[in-house]
Amino acid sequence: MICGSSKYFGDAVPNVGTTASLNLIRIMIDERRVQESEAALWLSHLAFVPRPTRTMLSAVQPLLRTSGEIQRKAALAISSMVHNFCKLNKDCADISEVLHSHLKPKCLIYNLKNPSCSTRCFFCAGS
Repeated sequence: MICGSSKYFGDAVPNVGTTASLNLIRIMIDERRVQESEAALWLSHLAFVPRPTRTMLSAVQPLLRTSGEIQRKAALAISSMVHNFCKLNKDCADISEVLHSHLKPKCLIYNLKNPSCSTRCFFCAGS
């Protein structure tokens, strides 16, 4: 690899916005190939995918099963993706239900520590 190219790669991956790039993000985070700070930055970019597809949502859904700060950031980012998906696709109840089933127990527990986080999760998803 060219010296310093990993920095460019890390900056580019979340901005590509394709199913393949989202799969790569999930794999890199799941396998802990990136530091938590970079994973958090990548997750924040998910909220800005302009036209998420069902396949994209399926690619990142496993991140909801993580724990700690990564899970919280994933929940917020993925709920934003679901919101964007539902704005474009009126037939999205099944996607929203999957999100709620993953988030409900975690957000209710997290709600005690930071009520705004769980409120944003559910608001973004259209609850």
